[in-house]
Amino acid sequence: MTQHYRQGFTLIELLIVVAIIGILAAIAVPNFLNAQVRAKIAGAEADMRNLGTAIESYRLDYGNPPRTYTNGCYTGTCEGAQMSRYRRLAQLTTPVSYMSSIPEDKFNTVVLENMSSEVMNTYPYWEPNFADGYRTPAGLGRHFKNQQSPNDQWALMSYGPDGDFEAAGGGDLAPFEVSNGLSSNGDIMRFGL
Repeated sequence: MTQHYRQGFTLIELLIVVAIIGILAAIAVPNFLNAQVRAKIAGAEADMRNLGTAIESYRLDYGNPPRTYTNGCYTGTCEGAQMSRYRRLAQLTTPVSYMSSIPEDKFNTVVLENMSSEVMNTYPYWEPNFADGYRTPAGLGRHFKNQQSPNDQWALMSYGPDGDFEAAGGGDLAPFEVSNGLSSNGDIMRFGL
């Protein structure tokens, strides 16, 4: 009588292993993707915190935050030509270097405007009087305690994980809240004094 030695796996054993690997992958992949989104959110918030520090340092030196228009919006109306997004923040790099370079919005994958062939996927920035136009009761104003008077704060925004820029439409604006879900509507916002 000859003995037969088992030299492989049965089909059922292979199917069980494949099923277990599939279940583990189904659990791991969404968590990995969520970790990437959370990292981008943290990166955007850190960029805007650094930009905010640079803007406030600029304000201390020059008496006003960087301009949005060539002649500024300090008198209640904006005068001159509107600057590109990059030029607004480039004021923080030269002639005094408050920042070494202008960070790109982590969630803006599309270049929206192309003024003078500049890189335009930086964080949108508005000086106080220009930013106040976004603080209407239907827009950002509903998120502030005093909706009747302007806030006189500069504003920085990021597209947020949903990938669209609600501030550009001027419609029903809402800040991004991670408690609403990682891909919820809203822009990541930061305001300064």
